[in-house]
Amino acid sequence: MKPAPDLEDLLEDIRLKLSAAYNRGWRDGSTVMRESILRAAETPILNDDLVQVGVVDSGGDARAPRGLAARAIKTVLTEEPGLSIIEITSRVMAKFPNVAAKSVGNELRRREGKDYRREGKYAWFLMDQGAKGSSASGALTPPADETF
Repeated sequence: MKPAPDLEDLLEDIRLKLSAAYNRGWRDGSTVMRESILRAAETPILNDDLVQVGVVDSGGDARAPRGLAARAIKTVLTEEPGLSIIEITSRVMAKFPNVAAKSVGNELRRREGKDYRREGKYAWFLMDQGAKGSSASGALTPPADETF
């Protein structure tokens, strides 16, 4: 009677078979990949097949002119100081449709403390503007219809 193989012999047999299978897969995969590349290189490229990566068809220029987001925010905050980012974004996009919504928030956060300031959590102002109902110096100003 033939002695039963021990565990080490079984594991070694599995390792050899697994290694051979990986090598066959690597060889076959390399061959298929090489053939695929050669076929692609021999195929003529038609103009219809060309794809421009990263180009967005916006019906016009893909990007707004440099600095337009800042000018748009200044226009909106001059007219209505103390708006939230969402309110500023909606007003900017209504008046300047080629400014991307993300550009508004990016501009506000990037220039916070230089061109814009935030009061509380949500109210944004130009640096030279006071809070709603106050002047730039911080003194309260009465509403236009009231006198003291």
